[in-house]
Amino acid sequence: MVEPSKQLVLVTGATGYLAGYVVKDLLQSGYRVRGTVRKVADKQKYEHLIKLPGASSETLEFVEADLSKHEGWEEACKGCAFVMHVASPLLLEVPKNYMELIVKPAVEGVRNVLTAAIKAGVKKVVMTSSLAAIDPGPKKAVPGVILDERYWADYETANPYEKSKYAAEKEAWKIYEENKDKIELAVINPGFIIGPVMSKNVAASPMMIIRMMNNDLPGIPKMIVPVVDVRDVARAHVLALENPNATGNRFILASKSYWMLEVAQVLEKEFKPQGFKIPTRTIGKCPLHLASLWDRQVRLMMNYIGYEMRVNNQKSIDVLGIKYTDAEESIKAMAYALIEIGTVKDMRKKKK
Repeated sequence: MVEPSKQLVLVTGATGYLAGYVVKDLLQSGYRVRGTVRKVADKQKYEHLIKLPGASSETLEFVEADLSKHEGWEEACKGCAFVMHVASPLLLEVPKNYMELIVKPAVEGVRNVLTAAIKAGVKKVVMTSSLAAIDPGPKKAVPGVILDERYWADYETANPYEKSKYAAEKEAWKIYEENKDKIELAVINPGFIIGPVMSKNVAASPMMIIRMMNNDLPGIPKMIVPVVDVRDVARAHVLALENPNATGNRFILASKSYWMLEVAQVLEKEFKPQGFKIPTRTIGKCPLHLASLWDRQVRLMMNYIGYEMRVNNQKSIDVLGIKYTDAEESIKAMAYALIEIGTVKDMRKKKK
């Protein structure tokens, strides 16, 4: 097992939702952390990380690096024992030129980071992928199948986000197979990430929760999603870094599969007494199709209406030793955090 002993770990995309918790876990575990950001001068993007327990000028630093550019990565990896490659391009809406804006940068980012890591003598890379790289999708799904790490998404029928995750992870494994004598690789494949947020840098992860809390949905779609707490995903990254048995493996991270209606019901039970109006009426595919004409986020989920994805998380428990946070508590924790940072309007009744 790897011992921290103040070893330096590079975390890519350090300002992101998940990456922030990876930084936090590493600091608490005794590592020194170097985070990549787009602009070091834009301190407001990472000031929440500077305030983390254990963060100081000796334990936490930031450097500039861009996934789409080759420059900067060798310098970023210099002196690092490990790399946590968490960053990946993500857009809330799908542009027509998604190959150029999403898929290509994801693959080039992996290539830039891993190539630089190998040149710098990094021992191991732990990469964040997604269940999107595992799930074959509704068009290729076999009824009753429980997905595990042997499965891969179907690139031809995948949406742009799924294509980017599939292509990026495939590129990572290709580089690893060609350089096994120089570097180790482990990959984390989380489901829908929930749990408390540190800042407004949360990208797409909590959008459905935000819209439920703001009563900004035409209804609840008949969808099922495997969920996982952000803190568990961060912990898995550190455990994969430290455990030699994780090398060469993928790990599904998911605590439970929830119907979206169940998520809404958890929120309604907790927040309706506090003055929030949470939509709990289910909506059929036809109304959703109409809504998708002007709502691009609804459009992204259309193929998954009625699709039941089931996954096996046993490998993460057996190899990494993950102990999953209760999903219901994670849902509520995310909602409360979103209220606190102002992303969700605070409708709580004032005490008289």
